[in-house]
Amino acid sequence: MPRAVVEAAIATSQRRMAVETLDLLQFHWWDYADRRYLDALAHLADLRDAGAVRHLALTNFDTERLAGILDRGIRIVSNQVQFSLIDRRPVPRGNGREGRIRAPPASFVSDRRSSRRL
Repeated sequence: MPRAVVEAAIATSQRRMAVETLDLLQFHWWDYADRRYLDALAHLADLRDAGAVRHLALTNFDTERLAGILDRGIRIVSNQVQFSLIDRRPVPRGNGREGRIRAPPASFVSDRRSSRRL
């Protein structure tokens, strides 16, 4: 995914919310066969490091792709997954650990204006 597309999407959100920094950006990708999500996440990590985004998060990434993202050094604060008896994508397959969901250590995003956690 071209960097310009990622930057334009961030700029649109900043303008709509009238903020300079997005507190949290949740990233979703439909087709794992299209590996451009790695390029997009690398661009988002650069924008985070530049201050445009405070935290990066994912939605519905499976454990294999999450591990690959983390192996590339991209810091992710959460991965919101859908899990049910029908949709078991978050469960690792074929590695002898079926039934266990693998996730990175939990991180919390705090509201800097108060001491409460979000």
